[in-house]
Amino acid sequence: MIYKQSIIDIIEELIASLSFTVQVQASVNNLNGTQTIAVCDIFHAQPGFIITIGPDIYTITAINAQANTITLSPAAPLIAAPSTFSLYAPFFFHGTPPETNTELADERDAFAKTPMVYLLETLTEEFNEDQENTVERVSSLRLFFLTQANFSKWLTADFYNNAIEPMRRLMENFYEAMRTSRRFYTKEQEFSITNHARFGIYISSRGVEKSLFVDNLSGVEMIIDLTILKDRACPPC
Repeated sequence: MIYKQSIIDIIEELIASLSFTVQVQASVNNLNGTQTIAVCDIFHAQPGFIITIGPDIYTITAINAQANTITLSPAAPLIAAPSTFSLYAPFFFHGTPPETNTELADERDAFAKTPMVYLLETLTEEFNEDQENTVERVSSLRLFFLTQANFSKWLTADFYNNAIEPMRRLMENFYEAMRTSRRFYTKEQEFSITNHARFGIYISSRGVEKSLFVDNLSGVEMIIDLTILKDRACPPC
């Protein structure tokens, strides 16, 4: 008997497969305690987060998506160019808001839970048992790509530059991995994206009434009816 894989496992495996190799094209010492590197793709780099290159640890102090540059502290050692390093990967959470909030509250280190991809439950799936049809199911999903935000100090432009746009880039890389996977049918795929500067409960015209989670989070929401193809591989006995 071949049992159908959980949609949670399918999404988690897809997220685990994501690779964020940053290619450094140039680096310069800004003579103010920071250095700026020019890269091919800044991915979801965000100010305040940490990157590790060999034994050296740097903190991102600024990003420029248009110029594809990342400013880091400290200035030394100066990152060699050309070279590569791996940007921090997203975490995956799923469940109802109360259950997920409890899980997040247990982890005090923000860098051990963000950025995150959050799959909101409950969810609905429609299965196709026609053996001649390659489609296994259509899963209706609400996925949130979220990261830490400073609600008390950030202005609207800060939310977009530091959180919403990085999370949108993370979402686009997630979708690109989905598009190139043989497990998903995306040829005619449609989805909607909603920005959430202050991720929380939106009540009428009053804005965000309170945060859904213990952390102050910002990012984007993807609503998608995802078509999943049948896995024809026969597992070993």
